Amino acid sequence: MRTSLLVRSSAALLATGMVLSGCSSDGDEKVASLVSAEATDDATDESTDEATEDADDDATDEATDEATEDSTDDADDSGDGSVDGTQVIDVDGSDKDLTLEIPTGWQPSDAMDSSPFIIFVAVSPEVYEAFSPNVVVTVEDVPSGASEDDIFANHTAAALSLDSTEPDGSTGTVGGYPSHTVSGLREGPSGEQLAQSSTLVIVEGDDGSTVALALALTTHADDSAGRDVLSGVLSSATIS
Repeated sequence: MRTSLLVRSSAALLATGMVLSGCSSDGDEKVASLVSAEATDDATDESTDEATEDADDDATDEATDEATEDSTDDADDSGDGSVDGTQVIDVDGSDKDLTLEIPTGWQPSDAMDSSPFIIFVAVSPEVYEAFSPNVVVTVEDVPSGASEDDIFANHTAAALSLDSTEPDGSTGTVGGYPSHTVSGLREGPSGEQLAQSSTLVIVEGDDGSTVALALALTTHADDSAGRDVLSGVLSSATIS
């Protein structure tokens, strides 16, 4: 039996992959919905339909709609400061922090204000075929009774709309906590192939809390340098 968390995680990651990442050809950060309203509508409808079918809670619908609407803002509206170097991110709902090493010059985005699940967004200033590597971090509480196996079993390529050679993903650890990673390709808003890796981490706090922390890393499929940079960001992750 699926819990509402598992549905919301899939929908939230779909939204972050398709809606909250991207760059315009002139170098100003954009989210994908700016490039193609039709693509954004399709992604939003899919995630909203899944959440409506499988969860009584309408939090995902609201968050996805807000993310789509707010994604029409340009990056130069998101603030002047960069988010490079060591970033210590408060993991909402837990007494833990996530630490990431972000490359020089990466920028924040107003997209993180569009959903209560999003706690961090960073976008590279480097553009490859009109798209920039980016990192989106989301967090949700784990419902009572949901096991690690339940959560990881629903974190699949099919659930995230990824074309993957390893559709069931692989398990591992991040910062000493159990994790599950799914990587694959998806079609971008302008028909380009995007490469995305989604890592879901089950974090148990010292205060008895348990949350699902998700890191979605996306770049153009042909951007090998961007993939290497994102791999470095993921490998830098620590939780304490």
